[in-house]
Amino acid sequence: EIATYGTLHAYAKTLGENKAANLLALSLDEEKKTDALLTGIAMSHINKQAHKADAITNT
Repeated sequence: EIATYGTLHAYAKTLGENKAANLLALSLDEEKKTDALLTGIAMSHINKQAHKADAITNT
């Protein structure tokens, strides 16, 4: 979704569709924030839990 919004935003700017470009930029920013949040959760919780489960399984 990030790539899609980024591409559409650039395309809208190229076409001079400023209102559409601004709306797409907002959507792009929301997607980036969501991605950062989910990455943080994965790095701090889910990946650690998976590593522990793997260690238990392989012992």
